[in-house]
Amino acid sequence: MERASARLVSAKRRRALRTPMLVAATIVYGEDMRTVDCVIRDCSDAGIQIALPRAMALPAQFWLIHHGFARAYEAGLMWRRENVAGLQLVGHLGLDPITDPRLQPLRRIWLARASNRADVAV
Repeated sequence: MERASARLVSAKRRRALRTPMLVAATIVYGEDMRTVDCVIRDCSDAGIQIALPRAMALPAQFWLIHHGFARAYEAGLMWRRENVAGLQLVGHLGLDPITDPRLQPLRRIWLARASNRADVAV
């Protein structure tokens, strides 16, 4: 009973309603566009919660590719607990098409992941 009460108090503190989901995503960071696959667990107007395959270091700022929406978000790391992290979304861009040649690697990463998940609608 105490856990349910704690969750209720925690939910009241949140500023935005969360929408649960399980969506494939990819973190992209660094000048060499390193990648880490992850799963979006829930989202709200305030941000996104992701699950990583293992506890690992993440930079403060990076791109998050949402495979289901064909969109890349500029994200900032807000909090971290083992293999779960909370992200603040700064801005986004559609990946189909991209006109800025500097961002073409994001589209290539999205297309490569989409072809690897042929059974998942993109």
